[in-house]
Amino acid sequence: LHLLPSLRNACENRAMLSPEHFRGLQFFSAVIVWYNALSCASTGLIPWAPTSCLRTALGGWVDVCRVTACHSEVTISIVEIAALNVQIKQRGLDDPELDATASRINRELRDWTRRLGADTNKEVDVDALVTRAFASAAQIYLSVVASGLGSELELRKICISVTESLVALEAITDLQILSTLVWPICITGCMATAWQKDEMKKIFLSMEKVHVLQLGSMDRCRKIIEECWRLRQDNCDADSRTTWIEAMDSLGLKILLV
Repeated sequence: LHLLPSLRNACENRAMLSPEHFRGLQFFSAVIVWYNALSCASTGLIPWAPTSCLRTALGGWVDVCRVTACHSEVTISIVEIAALNVQIKQRGLDDPELDATASRINRELRDWTRRLGADTNKEVDVDALVTRAFASAAQIYLSVVASGLGSELELRKICISVTESLVALEAITDLQILSTLVWPICITGCMATAWQKDEMKKIFLSMEKVHVLQLGSMDRCRKIIEECWRLRQDNCDADSRTTWIEAMDSLGLKILLV
C-alpha cells in the first residue's frame, strides 16, 4: 500500500536520480503493479493497492505496457475484478452497487476488444493483440466473478470472449511472446468448449519447440486446462460451469499464472 506512493515520489524527483536509476524505478514499479494484478486474479488474493493509487501510478510514471505489452488500463480492470470478487463474496451477487461496477468494467473491456476490429488479415500491432487477449480473458474472469455462471446468457458471453481471445492468441506469431501469456491462455483454455478446445490444443502444439525453461509455468497452465476439461467431462458439465478455480483445487495447485 505504501510502496507505490514512495516510488511515485522518487519518480517525480527524477532530477535527483541518474537516468539508469530512474528507468530502474519505472521498470520495477511496473512489475509490482503487474504482479499485483495477476497474483490476485490467479489465486483470489485481495489486491494490496487500491485502484485509485494504481490509476495515479499509471498516469505517467509507471507504464505497465512497456513491460508486458498489455495496456495499463486493462491491467487496472483485472485488479478491479479481483477486488470485486472479494466484495461479492462478502456482500453477495445481488448488490446493485457491485452490479453497476461489474457493468462498467465490462463496458471498458469490451471497448478494448473492439478497438482491434474484426479483420484479422490486416497488420496488427503485437501490443494490440496481447492487450486484446488479456482484455478478452478478463471478460471471462469478470463473468465468472460477477454472475457465478448462473445463466445461459452469461455462458454465451463467455463463449464469445473465448473466441475473441483465441483469435488474438492465434494471430501472435512470435512464440517467445506467446509463451509468456500464461494467464490469458489459462483462463481462455479452461473455459473453451467444443471446437475451441481444438484451437487451444493447436496453440500448445505451436509452442512445443520453445525453450523448456520458458514453458515451466505454461506446462502447469496446460495441466490446469486439461484438468478443467476432465472435470467437466466427468461431471457431464458441457455448459462450462467448471472453471480454472475447481481445476486448481483438484490438482492441489495455487500458482501465479505468469
